[in-house]
Amino acid sequence: MSISEKQRLHLEKLHTLRRERKEYWTDEQKIKISGINSPNWKGGKYKRNGYVFRYKPEHPFPNDCKKYVAEHRLVMEEKIGRYLTKDEMVHHLNGIRDDNRIENLQLLLKNQHHCGHTIICPHCGKDYYEK
Repeated sequence: MSISEKQRLHLEKLHTLRRERKEYWTDEQKIKISGINSPNWKGGKYKRNGYVFRYKPEHPFPNDCKKYVAEHRLVMEEKIGRYLTKDEMVHHLNGIRDDNRIENLQLLLKNQHHCGHTIICPHCGKDYYEK
């Protein structure tokens, strides 16, 4: 449920006044202005460590408790028509973490361990070394 622009401006004004008076929001008021209704809403996207994350509360494997998923994983999932497993990772071919064009992405299988081990491409069988 979205609120009108007039209501949003009113909430922003109230928030500013309360902050100046050092008053705080009640839990009920916080619910009304969270997420898409918040004046700070930026379209459900943010960047961390060079990666773009998108707000997807319905996704079965969010990256964190905030229900965000890495955009490169979403692009690959859309291409292959299913959710990625935890054993699959998406590699950026050109090394640019926010370049999420499908032609720049490659699906790889993780080995049992993390950094410093070989990753095998499920399509061509080529080994990659993960730093």
